[in-house]
Amino acid sequence: EGDGGVYAIAVEVGNFITFEQLLNENPAVIARESFAADTLRDLVEITELLNDKGIYHVCFAPCNVLARKNDSSVRLLCHGSFYAKLDQETLYDGLEDYVAPEVLAGGEITARADVYSLAKFVSWLYHSAGLPFEWRHVIARATAEDPERRYSSVKEFYNALINYKNMRRTALVGFAAIAIALAIFGCYFYMLPI
Repeated sequence: EGDGGVYAIAVEVGNFITFEQLLNENPAVIARESFAADTLRDLVEITELLNDKGIYHVCFAPCNVLARKNDSSVRLLCHGSFYAKLDQETLYDGLEDYVAPEVLAGGEITARADVYSLAKFVSWLYHSAGLPFEWRHVIARATAEDPERRYSSVKEFYNALINYKNMRRTALVGFAAIAIALAIFGCYFYMLPI
């Protein structure tokens, strides 16, 4: 309650745990074939819906992103833009790594702050398995200090991740095809009589 208004948080009834707890209790879940991809897709969809309404989550810390226990579907709690009038350093004490620098400095909260924080969450999600090499450039851009250098939306960030992943897959298939063609070509000339 503050400034003559009352702020409330609506929470879906269910059995939820934080992603921090989920990975501490069951680290093998990250190895499930579609866990990380589904998590990222769900977070982007939820965040995009919020951003379209002018609501920004601001802090995608592992202790601030929830998973339903039975199916690991994603839920968010405490959307940061609702607390823009509070002291940001106190609000995010201990979670500063997941909050965009402009937010901590009391600057404007935009979708680019969510891009920054979501990229930090993706990095954390892959910290034990190793961030895919092709995503490092995308993550670096998404976590740029200057908000104008970041992707303008979480959807644009997500599309960049997917495109880089698909580009790598296409390149690997192309290299494999070239290697096979060279091997066949070499065998052909090796078997020709001199």
